[in-house]
Formats: sequence, structure tokens, C-alpha cells
Amino acid sequence: MAAAIVGVLAVSALIATGQLLLKVSLASVHTPLTSGAAIRVLVSDWRFWVACSSTGAGAVLWMTVLTTTSLSWAYPIMVGLSLLLVMLASSILLGERLSPASWVGTFLIIGGIYLLSRGIHR
Repeated sequence: MAAAIVGVLAVSALIATGQLLLKVSLASVHTPLTSGAAIRVLVSDWRFWVACSSTGAGAVLWMTVLTTTSLSWAYPIMVGLSLLLVMLASSILLGERLSPASWVGTFLIIGGIYLLSRGIHR
């Protein structure tokens, strides 16, 4: 079970990292993404490639996690942790403001993750 928990945590961290770096790399694009110039700017940004690599590594690791644990246990925890990490990191690192309702939701997510982690693990 410890390996499954570490795997889910790692997948969540990789996905959150990918999302944060994608957001930062998209900030360098000042034209619609449908233009060739925008695509050239995006693919020349190292953060875009690290975001893609992080997300891809998360997907590969996720497949490994799924071979050792139940989807009904792992998926809600992975999604909840990814959401939590993205919200907190975007607030701290990107300066995005979270409303009081977002903070309440964050604490509810933490409670839900705790309850899910206590559930039956197969």
C-alpha cells in the first residue's frame, strides 16, 4: 500500500508541475494559439517541453500505479491531490488570488482525500 500512496503522490506532483509550467509558458504567447507564430513561440519555450515531459511521465507512472491498486481508490485521491497542488502552487508561485470559497473548498478536498485514503484498498 505504501508504494501505491507514493505513486499517487508522485503522479499528482508531476501533473501539477506540468499544469503550472504550461500556464507559465502560455503567458509568453501573445497571439491566438491558432497562429503559426504563437506555436513557434510556444515550442521554443523550454517550460513547454518540461510541462509536456512532466505530464507524460505522470501518465506513465499512473499506468504503473493502476497495476498495483484499485482505480476506485487511487483516482479520486490523485485528482483531489492534483487539484489541491495546482490551487496552492498557482496561488503561491503565480500570485493567483483564491476566494474564501476556494479556501473552504480546498479544506473540504483535504477532508475528502483523508476519508478516501481510509477506505478499502485492494
